[in-house]
Amino acid sequence: MSQNGWLEISHPKGEFEPKKVGITRAHLEDDAGKSMHDEVAGKADSRIDLNRTGTPLLEIVSEPDMRSAAEARAYLSELKLLLEYLGVSDCNMQEGSLRVDANINLHIQQGGEKIATPIVEVKNMNSFRAVERALVFEAGRQYEEWQETGRKINDPGVTKQTRGWDDTAEITKPQRSKEDSADYRYFPDPDLVESSCWIQQDVLRTLNENELTIDQFGVSADALADLILAVADGTLDNSRARDVFAEMLNSGANMSQAMKKLGIEKVDDSAIDDLANELLAANQHIVADVKAGKQQAVGALIGQAKKKNPNVNPGKFRETCLRLIAKM
Repeated sequence: MSQNGWLEISHPKGEFEPKKVGITRAHLEDDAGKSMHDEVAGKADSRIDLNRTGTPLLEIVSEPDMRSAAEARAYLSELKLLLEYLGVSDCNMQEGSLRVDANINLHIQQGGEKIATPIVEVKNMNSFRAVERALVFEAGRQYEEWQETGRKINDPGVTKQTRGWDDTAEITKPQRSKEDSADYRYFPDPDLVESSCWIQQDVLRTLNENELTIDQFGVSADALADLILAVADGTLDNSRARDVFAEMLNSGANMSQAMKKLGIEKVDDSAIDDLANELLAANQHIVADVKAGKQQAVGALIGQAKKKNPNVNPGKFRETCLRLIAKM
């Protein structure tokens, strides 16, 4: 094993100052094979390719010194040149000779405080261009999620998430969450994680703040399950779901009654399509920015959409906009 190295990077057009990127370590391990998922439709079976199992695999772990997608691409390009020159590998990503997994989160300045968003690991990228585009998209997605939920890296119940890059749709999609960033030994059930999040954050916080025991909690397990399922299927975004949760606690209403009292209604897909088409037509500069690779530009439309219809799910609206732009 080698450790504590570095690689110097620069940009030919001066997009960033030359800098050294630290290398934590480079070590050999056995290739464990790979999973092949249906990233487009998400409905087909996942397959396991064990053809390379046991083949020596060089893993290079980098320090978190990169501050942009452009820096990440420059680092990969320099690393590829070095590995090819030394005869370590032909670095052909399409043939599986080189793989890249990227960890990304944001540091946001607010009120003199630096806020770090939860870390996301992005997989399934088959080119350096895909790595750059995936990181640009994920940075925008994380910022919008932070604006919606306010979740930070060390919040109770927040775990590291793995997302796959869909090169056709040019978005990342959730794959799994990890109990701990270093724990690769098992896969927690996604439904339990979405439940571990509500229970550890909202339920436990309510119990602690009001000095209650679990049997005194004002929302039944079935009612909480209905709410979590509504979030999972896109009926409610997290922000609106917490409004409903608060109403259920205060009044003892079930989810449907709380939604009705708050004036919250599910927005069907056709209505989201119509709203997205309307706003895209009125904001052609955003369409141009997205087509130029600045996918985070679509975030400017989410606020406009919420003003027109407060019940619109921000994540679904964003995906709809990107899908419609891709067809233009």
